[in-house]
Order: sequence, then C-alpha cells, then structure tokens
Amino acid sequence: MTFKSSYSHLLLAYLSHLSLIISTALLMMSSVMMSSALANPWLLPPDTVVISGRYDYAYANQEFLANDGSLTPFSLNGEYQSSSYTLGARIGISDYIEVEASLPFKTVSYEADPLILLATDEGMGTTFDFYQDNIINFNQTSMGLGDLILAARFKTSSYPIASSLELRIMAPTGYNAPEGTFGTDPNTVDDFVDQAGELVNPSNISDDVTLGDGVFSFQPILHLGYGTASGFFVRGSGGIQFRNQGAGDLFTGELKLGQLFTSWFLAYAGIYTEKTLIEGRPIGVSVAAEDASLPASEYSGLNNLKPIVVNLDRDQFMLPVGLLFRPLPTVDIVFSYAPVLSGRNVAKSHTISVGVNVVSMLK
Repeated sequence: MTFKSSYSHLLLAYLSHLSLIISTALLMMSSVMMSSALANPWLLPPDTVVISGRYDYAYANQEFLANDGSLTPFSLNGEYQSSSYTLGARIGISDYIEVEASLPFKTVSYEADPLILLATDEGMGTTFDFYQDNIINFNQTSMGLGDLILAARFKTSSYPIASSLELRIMAPTGYNAPEGTFGTDPNTVDDFVDQAGELVNPSNISDDVTLGDGVFSFQPILHLGYGTASGFFVRGSGGIQFRNQGAGDLFTGELKLGQLFTSWFLAYAGIYTEKTLIEGRPIGVSVAAEDASLPASEYSGLNNLKPIVVNLDRDQFMLPVGLLFRPLPTVDIVFSYAPVLSGRNVAKSHTISVGVNVVSMLK
C-alpha cells in the first residue's frame, strides 16, 4: 500500500504542505494542561476550548493474518501506506463535563506486483488479449473523510485518583466498507475454491483498502489517572466498543506513564491493546501466500494461495511513545511513534504522528 506513480507523489507532496499549514495555524495548551492533554481523567476547565490538528503517517510491509495471527510479509512485494489529517476540538462545559469532536481526512493505499492466476477462455486468442483479460492488479487507493468521533466525558472523582467516564460514538462518513479480496460473496473457503474460476479475475478485485470499518459504534470508557507535584503521571483506561452491522465487539485498553521534566517538556510511554470479544460476521474471503517470498512468476492457479475467511474483528498490541513540547504559553506540540507489535487481522504498521493544539477561553 504505497504510492509509486507520479500522481501519487504529487498528492503526497500536496498533503505534506497541507500538514505544515495546519501545524503552523493551530497552537496548543498551557503548562497547566500538559498532563491533561495526555491523561483524560483531568477534564478541561469550564469555558476552555482546545483546537487540535494531527498528522499521522503509517507504513507496513507485513501483516498478522486474520485466521491465526501469524506474521507474514505482504505477498507480491506488497506495501501499505496511509496518511491522515485530523482536526478536533475539546470544550469544557463545566467542572464535571467536557465534550469532544474530531474528523480525519485520510488517504490509504496498497500496492503489489501484478500477476496472472487463472486464464480465461476468451484470453487465449492472442498474446495481447491474454494479458488484457488475465492480469490481476491488487493496487488500491482510497481517499476521503474517515470516521466522525463525538465524545462526552464526565468527571467521577478528582482525589486521590482522578477518574472520568467517557461515552464515545464513532460514525462512518459514507466511504466504501471493507470487503474480502474478491468481494463479500462467497464467504466460505469451500465456496471460494468451487467458484475460483469465476471469481479470480481482474474485474472482481475488491480488497479491504478503505478508510475505516464502515460501521457505527458506541463505546463507554473508564479513565483513571494519578499525578504528582513532581510532574509524574500514570493513566489507565478501558472500554468496550459495541459495533453494529454484525461487526464483532472489541475491548480496548491503554496504560500510559509520563514525566514532566520542565515547564515546557514532557515524555511518555505506554501500551495500547484491542481484543475481539464477540466474533463478527464474515465480509468475504481473502487470500494469503503460502510462501510470500515467491515472485509473481511462481504463482499458477491456486498454487501458493491460502484462502482465509475475513471479518472486521481484530486484535492488536501497540507500544506508543512520545514527546510533548510547549514552545508558547498556550501551545503544545506532540511527537509520537506507535508500532504494532502483535495482533490478528491487522498490518504490522509503524505510525509516526505530529500533533499541534491551541487553548483559548470562551469568556
């Protein structure tokens, strides 16, 4: 999933310039709120508004398979790449309530070597017709708005342990929902093998390169946090993401430790995990390579292919680390890196993020 065409390079250059514009236009929080930015149990003071902008870049050339979570390279020299620009706002309503909204603009792409698997009768006439009818190209690119997130947080305690309850809604914005490599039907391996002659053709490639899960979700999350006068803080959170349209429900959990070293510098590290609680419906059949190192010329028919039933379920374990700077009294800039260390039905991605936020008062 990467850009190699001239159009894609121009697009990435444009988006990079846009990221710089966003970063210079948006400014972020005071030193009082540096811990709050990373530890959600501390809500914003009343009549406080924080406007945020964040750029995320992710890259992967390996994946954890959907069936057993085994790590394998993307077949056919496949590469995944994504960029997202997220704008958001947090507003302190009272001492006990704050609300938040965010919306990303995303570009997600996948690129791999083309190949010929099954020849059609129509394609055997001439060499040109043969390649015209039988070359399968797995390259996919999606661009547009991702999932809209709306959230409200309610303070439940402040001392000695700060805590808050968050209610979060995530809604797709009309992008194409993910499917199996050859569509949503069939959704069993046996049916795929029986219908391979009809399914495996260039016009039937769907894949799952989309901007999100394509389902609505509701997620209650409990945040707990503790901070000291020396600037150390620890934060933990856990919640269940309930998803509709037959998608499996997920548990999400996070633990973060941080230290404020000066009035303008903070470092943190933590863990983040997602775990499927209830298995969801199949969205089709995907194919993985028995030997992902083989070139396209070594594929023939269904040899070296391993059909896998896929759904929207996933497991993942990430290790985010980051730095927060305060160049101005009302500005925070956050740099972070979050690799996926293990999982199932996810890419082994490496995500680099830059976030800028500005705080202001309504009154």
